Amino acid sequence: MAVWLWFLFDVIIGAVNGNALETIGFGATAIFAVSVVTGVFTRTLGLAAIIPVMVVMMMAGVPASGGGLSVYMVPEFFQSLQHVLPLPAAVDTARSLTYFDGVGVGRNLLTIAIWAAAGLLLNLGVDQWLKRRERRGEPSAPGDRTGPDDTIGADTARLDADERQPAAAH
Repeated sequence: MAVWLWFLFDVIIGAVNGNALETIGFGATAIFAVSVVTGVFTRTLGLAAIIPVMVVMMMAGVPASGGGLSVYMVPEFFQSLQHVLPLPAAVDTARSLTYFDGVGVGRNLLTIAIWAAAGLLLNLGVDQWLKRRERRGEPSAPGDRTGPDDTIGADTARLDADERQPAAAH
C-alpha cells in the first residue's frame, strides 16, 4: 500500500517529490500502526468495528491533518487532534520530507510509534482474553459456536454412542 501511494502521488501525479525510501518506509509504518489498532477492535467486536475505527481515524484525521485545508481553518476540536492521530502525523511527514528536508519527522514518528506500541500491547491483551475464553468454552469471536449444540460436536457424540452399542447378531 505504501509503495502504491508513493507511486501514485510521486510518479503519476507528481504532487510529492520526497525521498522514495523515506516516504515508503514512513507510509508503511503508519499503515502498520493503524492496522494493528484496527485489529484490536475487529478481533474483539467483529468486522462491524471497522466502521467506528474508520470514523475516528479517517473522518477525524483528515481535517486534523491540514492536508486539504489549513488546520487553522477547521474547528478547534480538530486542531487538538492534530498531534494525537496517526493520519495528521503521516501528512505532516510527507510535507516535511517534500518541502523541509525532513525537519520535524521525529515528533511524527513518535506519534506513529505510540499508536503501534499501543496496538501491539492491546493485541497481546486480546490474545490473553481469547485464551481464557477458549479454556472456559466460550465462543472465541462474535458469531462463533462451539460446544454440545454444534453440529460437528453432535455428530461426534452420536458416533461415540454408536461405538459403545453392542454389535447386533446377524
